[in-house]
Amino acid sequence: MDFLGAEEGLNPQVQNQCLLQAVSDYCVQGELNPEQTQTVKKQVFEYCKGQMNSREEIELTELSEALPTLNQQPFVTFTQEQNYGLEDSIPPVRTALKSLTKFSGSGKGVTISFDAELINQRIIWDEAADTLTIKELPPNLRDQLQRRLKEQN
Repeated sequence: MDFLGAEEGLNPQVQNQCLLQAVSDYCVQGELNPEQTQTVKKQVFEYCKGQMNSREEIELTELSEALPTLNQQPFVTFTQEQNYGLEDSIPPVRTALKSLTKFSGSGKGVTISFDAELINQRIIWDEAADTLTIKELPPNLRDQLQRRLKEQN
């Protein structure tokens, strides 16, 4: 790029990942409990979703004003002092921002997606056993499982 006399532009995916890390770190620094952390992440997602719907960029100062001040430090100040390298305006990337409110993954024939607020409530993760336990299955999934079981008997 340098030979063209142009500067390399910012990478929206990287900027969004840095933003997500900054939000997580901000919540840790503010000593928020898991429920409070999830509330802040939802606020960030809702702001970013609004920006996406309006086809506008994420304005760091505007986002900061929508979030609680933790330890007498606004979010924008926190990001600057911690050197996250965030631009003042960031193009939103939906797939990156979804991880603020959802867990999802797929592999070996399994695809799972659920709201982050369900972890340790309806979705229990046993890290040592590498298992997820789902309480209160969605009715449509339960129906499919019951039909398949009847077919096999």
